[in-house]
This record gives sequence, C-alpha cells and structure tokens, in this order.
Amino acid sequence: MSKIFSKYMSVAKTVGHGEVSDITELPTSWLMEEDIEIVGYNLSAFCASQSQNDGQTRCHVALSQDGGFANTGFIAFGGGLENWNTTPAFGFQDNINKEAFYPAGDRIQVREEGHIYLGMFVECADKTAGTTRWEARAVIFYTKKSNQKGNR
Repeated sequence: MSKIFSKYMSVAKTVGHGEVSDITELPTSWLMEEDIEIVGYNLSAFCASQSQNDGQTRCHVALSQDGGFANTGFIAFGGGLENWNTTPAFGFQDNINKEAFYPAGDRIQVREEGHIYLGMFVECADKTAGTTRWEARAVIFYTKKSNQKGNR
C-alpha cells in the first residue's frame, strides 16, 4: 500500500458589473518535482461576496494538466452561478463541489516537471452594479511513484 499525500491549491477573482475575467490569465500552478499518480481530488468554488445588485455572475473552474479551458487535460471542471434580484426579493447561489477517488489502476499519471493547474473564469456581464468575488480551492490526493511497492 502506498502512502497518500495531499496538495492544496486556491485561486480567487473579483469582477465588477459588465466585466469578464481574463481567461488568458495564468492559473495557479504546481510543478511536479517527481513522478506522481493522482488518486483523487476535491474541487470546490463558491461566491464569497455577492454584489447584491440585480443580475447574475457565472464561475467556471478547472483543475487540469494544460492550464486552459479547451477541454483537454481536464482532471475536473465545474460551473457555478450567483443570482440576485431586488424586486421581488430573490437571491440564489449555486456553488461547485466535486470530488472523486480512483480505484487502483485508474490513476492519473503526472510526470516530473509536469504541471497541475487550477484556473478560474468569471463572467459578471449581467450585473447592474457592484462587484462579486468567487474563490476556488482544490485538494489533490496523490502517491509518489518512488514510494510505491517495488520502487523503493
């Protein structure tokens, strides 16, 4: 049985009404110093502060091996929504929480000097005023290839 390690990553973005975050902005990254196998993850994102102005914001968050939103190299992807209406009074928040643990033999290999990225894209195009802040967190559970039986 291999020892399981964990890595915590986080990212946050604040956008104002009519704004869209820069999708080309570099995501938070983790550079591998040795070969690993990802055995599971937890990915979550939530609206940390609503603008309390009419409209909605949408958040897209990706845990990936390529750092982009082009549907390649995804480990996990999720979308959230925050909605506010003054009259009639209404507030709604759909946060992101995804997790998975892979059975033996179904792991994601990441080579030494490879990267894991946590990226976020936020759209605030429908808000009438104010700013909204989204925060995302990921915990990656992995084993080190050098610690696996037969590799010691």
